[in-house]
Amino acid sequence: MTVNTGKAPFKTIDNYGSLSGVSEGAHVLDGGALTVSGVTDRVIVEPGGSARVSGIVTRLEVGGTAYVSGQVNTIVLRDGGQITVDGIVGAIYGRGIATLIAGSVVSGRPTTATFDRYYTP
Repeated sequence: MTVNTGKAPFKTIDNYGSLSGVSEGAHVLDGGALTVSGVTDRVIVEPGGSARVSGIVTRLEVGGTAYVSGQVNTIVLRDGGQITVDGIVGAIYGRGIATLIAGSVVSGRPTTATFDRYYTP
């Protein structure tokens, strides 16, 4: 039996795609939608694209929209990107809006109420 002998290669998503298992990541273009349920190095979401993360992502760059119920080490908001955090995030940087859901954890701190946080560089 052979299990996870390597990472799936980096993908470009222009419609619908998903990542499960272990992968290098994906670039989500305008009109693309990605679901991540595995372990991924990097996901880039361009304006007009979207991503849902229920797995683990090392770096998530968001210019479109994203929803995180899993775990992300670093989120970089680009071009006014919007993210909803309902999971665990190490740090959020860049320029955009993050909606933090009560019970989520950002930078090691639990969120006690749902609110929007605006990020500017």
